[in-house]
Amino acid sequence: MYLFLGFVALVVTFSNFQHPVTPVLMADIGLPGRMYGFLFSFMALGLSLFAPFAGRLVDRIGTRVPMFLGLIAYAISQVLFASTSSVYLLIFFRFTAGISVAFVFPVMITYVSKISKPENRSKAMSYYTGIAIAFMSIGYKLGGFLEQYITAREIFLLQGIMLVVIAFISLFNKNVYNEYEQRERLSLRHIDVDVIKIFFMYFLTSGVFMTAIRFLDVLIIDLGYTPNDTGDLNLAIGAVSLVTTFVLLPYLSRRFKEIKLMTVFLIVAAITLTITFTAFDNIWIGLYTMFLVYNIAKSGYDPMHNSYISKIDEEKQGEMIGISESAKMFGMFVGPISLGYVFDWNYQYFYVLLSIILFIAYIIGRSLNGSTKTSA
Repeated sequence: MYLFLGFVALVVTFSNFQHPVTPVLMADIGLPGRMYGFLFSFMALGLSLFAPFAGRLVDRIGTRVPMFLGLIAYAISQVLFASTSSVYLLIFFRFTAGISVAFVFPVMITYVSKISKPENRSKAMSYYTGIAIAFMSIGYKLGGFLEQYITAREIFLLQGIMLVVIAFISLFNKNVYNEYEQRERLSLRHIDVDVIKIFFMYFLTSGVFMTAIRFLDVLIIDLGYTPNDTGDLNLAIGAVSLVTTFVLLPYLSRRFKEIKLMTVFLIVAAITLTITFTAFDNIWIGLYTMFLVYNIAKSGYDPMHNSYISKIDEEKQGEMIGISESAKMFGMFVGPISLGYVFDWNYQYFYVLLSIILFIAYIIGRSLNGSTKTSA
């Protein structure tokens, strides 16, 4: 388990260190800030469409081959993305990048789920999320630091090289597969209504969580700051998220059900997100205070969701997580592409709107009874 978390750290670091310089690349090409979110939406769309297939494939053949091919394909997509100035090709390579990572991140979640026992799964998912957020933050800091010495395109090229190296390292991971006899394909018609509500909540919350951070990257650059400033902030986010997932969340998950914790995290996130961007004249005061509290809530939500989903059907964990990740990525597709114009109009209204969506998800969560059983 801990050795695999080290591998997760590598993947997450070098899958994210291009993010601080992507707005710089967009500016060099002459594209408006909202195009950053628009392009990311197409990456999320690719992941959303292919994550269920990836989950079912993992249940059939195991985790090793899908993860290796996904990392190689992602490396190629990233290098090609940075090599073009054509908007149509940028969109296409974002879409292929999304298809590629459908065979990486959902597969890693499935791996953690399959090697952990149900009674320890909340803790395992907390550790996975903590490592992912912490090293995503390190990736941000690394990218922002490198931008001072090399160009954005060179950073993307370096990313491609490192992803190929990590792909070959992935071959040393255990090939985890479904130990149960294969049954018919999972159908949403056979899933409890509460589970469908959970998927819809994940669609809403994932759209908000990703849209908030992606447009924050743009906002920091628009306000005259640098990718290195973005890296510093994300390093602080990673630190508080690591403490949350390794210390606070295991403690809370032993005492409260996943659904209870998810709703508490949502209402805290909704309140603190609004305060961050409306209550302070100096945005950095909000970012280094209330936004860190928001990220505590955000980092607590995902592992509780993944723990809940992984217990629904032990025989089809890969497929179930694939559907969950599809809902997540569809939210990440719809969020940036539909809300980017609000950001261009007024960034404060933009973040208040995101808070309202989180509150809607909270209301849905309050209607759940916490069951994790599928119907016959």
